Amino acid sequence: MGDSKDMGTDRWAEPFPGKAGIAVGKGKTDFEAWKEVLERGECGAWAPFKDDDEWELAQWLVENVGKNKIDEYLKLNIMQRRTEPSFHNSYSFFKAIDELPTGPQWTCEIITVKGNRQEGDGMPIKEELELWRRNPVECMAELLGNPAFQENIAYAPERVFSDRDGCRRIYDEMWTGDRWWELQEKLPAGATIAPIILSSDKTKLSQFGGDKAAWPVYLTIGNIAKHIHRQPSARATVLIGYIPVSKLECFSEDRRSLAGYELFHKCMRSLLEPIKKAGKEGVRYFTNIEDERFEAQGLRPVSNPFWIGLPHVDIFSCFTPDILHQLHKGVFKDHLVKWCTDIAKSLEVDARFIAMSGYPGLRHFRKGISTISQWTGKEHREMERVFLAIIAGGVNEQIARAAQALLDFISYAQYKQHTSETLDLMQRAYEDFHEYKDEFIKLGVRAHFNIPKIHSLLHYLGAIRALGTADGYNTESPERLHIDYAKRAYAASSKRDYTIQMMTWLQRQEAVSLKSSLINWMRGQSHFKEVHDDQDKDLDDSGENLASEIRQIRQGLGRYARSLLTSMTRVESLRIHGLHVANTCPYISTPISTLEHDFRATDFFSTLDTFLREHFPSSPVRLQRSDVFDVYKCAVIQLPDNALVDPLNSKSLNII
Repeated sequence: MGDSKDMGTDRWAEPFPGKAGIAVGKGKTDFEAWKEVLERGECGAWAPFKDDDEWELAQWLVENVGKNKIDEYLKLNIMQRRTEPSFHNSYSFFKAIDELPTGPQWTCEIITVKGNRQEGDGMPIKEELELWRRNPVECMAELLGNPAFQENIAYAPERVFSDRDGCRRIYDEMWTGDRWWELQEKLPAGATIAPIILSSDKTKLSQFGGDKAAWPVYLTIGNIAKHIHRQPSARATVLIGYIPVSKLECFSEDRRSLAGYELFHKCMRSLLEPIKKAGKEGVRYFTNIEDERFEAQGLRPVSNPFWIGLPHVDIFSCFTPDILHQLHKGVFKDHLVKWCTDIAKSLEVDARFIAMSGYPGLRHFRKGISTISQWTGKEHREMERVFLAIIAGGVNEQIARAAQALLDFISYAQYKQHTSETLDLMQRAYEDFHEYKDEFIKLGVRAHFNIPKIHSLLHYLGAIRALGTADGYNTESPERLHIDYAKRAYAASSKRDYTIQMMTWLQRQEAVSLKSSLINWMRGQSHFKEVHDDQDKDLDDSGENLASEIRQIRQGLGRYARSLLTSMTRVESLRIHGLHVANTCPYISTPISTLEHDFRATDFFSTLDTFLREHFPSSPVRLQRSDVFDVYKCAVIQLPDNALVDPLNSKSLNII
């Protein structure tokens, strides 16, 4: 395989043969410049706050408390007379916050839209809309210069193998794909590629009513490892703009839809203009195809698409696989489930879901599935796990094989690391579906398979080989970002003229986050704490003393263990090293006799007594028949990351 390097854990990398990602000089990152400024001041890393305690208070206030409540809090006597912070009201507090360094500045561009409807004087009606944006090139530079990512960032492509001879290829990160390698060969020696990953989707701002909406645009770069930029807590995916949301009433109803597309492209062109200027050459496209041909292909005849002129862009290769909408919601829920339900009849399918016995790790749909109107990605995955068993015996063998092939394909698509072998298995699943799919036509549930989402399966393997595994660009990650960058920002506003208030709130949140990262970096703690956002939100991870308590449990005996377990029930939940139990203990102070007879743990006393004697032979305290224990129905142990499993999938083991 030529020169290669051992990356550990059975990974061998073939580096790019030419020069790539070469430094042309030494400069200062923003963090280094900020550090120099802070070290020249009296307060050091805490400026503009007087010490670490005041900074900790400021960080908590800006992340958790609204403006009015901050005023109330700071006016409390205990704050005024005893704590005496350097800020005395929300004005002085936010003045200090606004002194913190922040990322690229926000600007507002007024977009004037001229409609086809007319005023009374015959002049066309106009709308002035606000496009809030910031420079995407500056945002990319900030990501590349953030030391928190330095151990999880790549500047050159690699071909990765699981064997030293280079026979078994691995695809996972974007730099392990073919596209980066191919593009690197076309660029001057030493050039650094920064692949841009854009995502955008309109989202409602109010949960229970109203028509307020926002249209955020997010950006990250493929240089950063996907397990980092997928985590909202890492802040490796940044907000670069808000596209204006308007009903476009200046247009007649028959023109509003196309006008909306034109507005989107106009705003995206403006957002991405700095990227265009940063490139050396553009890409030519031809747009002289008849309108009806566009419509037949699901396209719109936009006169000036936003991607024209962007460097090194083939827009047709930029539409990456979308596991959430194409596979979970589309291929599985909208198609496969509907087809099989039509064959087996919905009542029968519902009855099977209802009759399914409980099993650890599997969801029990107690009311069936036909009455559920909205599904999340997690619920789709939970249904996929049991669907083949649900339809078994209710459909013929050909339908079952077609369903199994699609379910296998969806499972393979979620791998966060692929090899040549797993891609071959994924291809086989794709071919198996097409081998058996005609059975749906024979049974009358389909007339054809000219379905865009079914067709999209054809492109998954090519995209993975070119760009790395699909979890690196799946839409579930930006969907989650709506909470932080749109909904929470809107909730913090007065709900009137809210966009500029959202910008201010977001900039302050970003300033606090950057300050926290800067302090950690100056302390030598450059790594952020990895958080899995898919974990149960009822489980709180704020119990700081739980780690020491669990060590005491391991050393405790009999009644000592009981007292420690009892004290733990006062904590909102138990979460130590991936161990989860319910917030409230259902069986408090349960006697051993009850455990042996009612719970049928007949060997509990003898087994625990033997364990304690073997591991704590010098302890004077022994297990007694009179001891009692707090008993939980089950415990959930979070399993470590699996190289093949998408981190958004559940990775837990239930112990009953």
